Amino acid sequence: VSGVPCRLHAPVAATSGPASSSRTSTTTSSMAPGSMFCWILILLKSYEEGLIRLQHKLGAGVFGCDDYDIYSNATMELLPGVATRSVDVDLHCEYGGKWKTALNNGIFMTVWTAVAGDGKYARDA
Repeated sequence: VSGVPCRLHAPVAATSGPASSSRTSTTTSSMAPGSMFCWILILLKSYEEGLIRLQHKLGAGVFGCDDYDIYSNATMELLPGVATRSVDVDLHCEYGGKWKTALNNGIFMTVWTAVAGDGKYARDA
């Protein structure tokens, strides 16, 4: 998450409650043309769970999009009505290369395959 807004939305105060239900992930209806579908991959039982909860509270990150999915290597309800979608992949990887970065290309290729297979993004076009 870069922190850079991908769309123009009204600012959300840090003291506001959870993101509105109009931005809750939906699987049955088509979205309006030009809507934004976002996804994120998280490592469960890590600091990332707390970040997701904070983003939800602020309506930030994927929760600022019209529709979203949260992927991980297991299904887990992070908040009421907010659960991960499971992908069959080990989320731990080695680090290497000149800059000692995460060698996680295979992980993200697996998740992109799941995103494409789910087809939810196509309803948001």
